[in-house]
Amino acid sequence: EKCEHMGGFFTLMSMAGGTGSGLGTYITQCLRDAYPKSFFLNEVIWPYGTGEVIVQNYNSVLTLSHLYQSADALLVHENDTVHKICAQLMGLKHISFKDVNQVIAHQLGGVLQPAYSSVGATAYGQNPVGNLLESLSPHPEYKLISIFNIPQMAEASLAYSAFTWPGLLKHL
Repeated sequence: EKCEHMGGFFTLMSMAGGTGSGLGTYITQCLRDAYPKSFFLNEVIWPYGTGEVIVQNYNSVLTLSHLYQSADALLVHENDTVHKICAQLMGLKHISFKDVNQVIAHQLGGVLQPAYSSVGATAYGQNPVGNLLESLSPHPEYKLISIFNIPQMAEASLAYSAFTWPGLLKHL
């Protein structure tokens, strides 16, 4: 398909095994071959430390090694960390996939929403993925990126919160 300007590719995948790690890595490599000058940002979900799949560590190392060659940056979300955010900061007792996905979506939304460029106060950046990658991974070999944003709290608590810097820093 023809377009005037393509910002790049953003893929989401799991690293524990199965379709996400194998097919996601293959698609990224195929896209890199077809579009060698485009930006590639891969969102990878690191598996739980206790184990979901018996060969998850092996799958994660293989996936990471292949993605490190074909992606410009790897945005890593650890299942254990997201689960801890749901339990401790949001106060959830029974954590579901919906809760975990909501935390990840909130973090991604804070980073991937359109931003003003330095060209002018009314102009959006020409390539938001490229601008993000240039800012977060200044060297081509530094590809692992993590996101931490605040506040992370239950929706019901937001109405009663006063956001001050000391209060927000406590949530990091």
